[in-house]
Amino acid sequence: MSFLNRQNALGSAIFLFGFGAYVNIQYNTYLFQVRGLSPQQIGWLGAVGAVPCLFTPLLAGWLVDRSPDPRRLLTLLSLLAAATLAALPRLPGDFPSLAIGFFLMQAVLLPIPPLTTALLMRKGDSRSQAGFLALRAVGTLGFFLVSLFLSWWSTRERLPQVYLLMSLMLLLNLPFVYLLPSAPLCQDRTVPSFRQSISVLWRPILLPVYAISALAYLASGMGQTLLGNLITSPAIAGQPRDISRAWSVSTFLEMAFMFAGIPFLKRFGLKTMILVGILATAIRWIWVSQATTLGQIYASQALHGILVVGLMTGQQMCLTRLLPSHLRTSGLAAASILNGGVAGMLGAFLAGWIWETWSIQHAYAVAGAILLFSALLFWRFVPDLEGIGHDT
Repeated sequence: MSFLNRQNALGSAIFLFGFGAYVNIQYNTYLFQVRGLSPQQIGWLGAVGAVPCLFTPLLAGWLVDRSPDPRRLLTLLSLLAAATLAALPRLPGDFPSLAIGFFLMQAVLLPIPPLTTALLMRKGDSRSQAGFLALRAVGTLGFFLVSLFLSWWSTRERLPQVYLLMSLMLLLNLPFVYLLPSAPLCQDRTVPSFRQSISVLWRPILLPVYAISALAYLASGMGQTLLGNLITSPAIAGQPRDISRAWSVSTFLEMAFMFAGIPFLKRFGLKTMILVGILATAIRWIWVSQATTLGQIYASQALHGILVVGLMTGQQMCLTRLLPSHLRTSGLAAASILNGGVAGMLGAFLAGWIWETWSIQHAYAVAGAILLFSALLFWRFVPDLEGIGHDT
């Protein structure tokens, strides 16, 4: 019953509303295709959108670690992200305008998840980690409900209203953010320098976790980037609402996987949970590369929840366990730089290039192969994480 406390109740509300804004990942590349961009331009635009990950999460994390009230920065970023989300589908359809708009949107939107996570995961013990899985499941519920609504309401003509809905969802979590404790994350007031924040990347026990996870993120991002384009391609012949239907399937099951992850984590450990997430995504993208019907796409989406529980949430919990408290926000932000920045740029460019050169199905096959290789590296080079703390 320790989960039922005030901070977890607030966290549940923040995740429920805030995650509705991230439904934009379903529609971004479809929006760019509707505006007349070529596959290679869409790949380049995805790379441009990943550039902010090279600096904004770490910079924001460093500022939050030093801030007497971290909620202020999170509120400012949320307001700016809501504005840029609403503006993106209303920009002119040329590549420079969309590139600038997408860059700005990503610059203020991408730092929000790691900063929210750091505010909610103020303790690194096993109880808070299990509780975070439950909080993350509530966030998935918000993503699912917005996807479910869009699965029958969204059309090509309504894309501006679709993005406006996401913007509204991001704003609805702000009152709950301000009800969180205002104390700084560094309770001992140990203020890290910017050099200390960067140095977390080079601790030997963290290097394989950062590097191999980034490689897995590269491949998982390749598939997620192009999913809307694949569904609406001539080979599958889906409609815009089918994009959200596919994500509704994945997020509905993701909630079940989140709660199932709690006993799995206790029994099999964190390393196994992350490894299963990588392997499940490899199977998913190889399956998608051979799909010829919407039904096959929907079925493959069932594996998405294992990715979120295993790789995405698992890496956050792993870093929370391994990082000292006064560098925890910066360490999570550094992971965002590698995962969404370096890996995101390379993955988006590679996906667009393979789509333009061969086919969109080839991009999924390559992504699946990279994930299989990532799983092998993770199994071989990442140590057993049980019993390891940040002083190890």
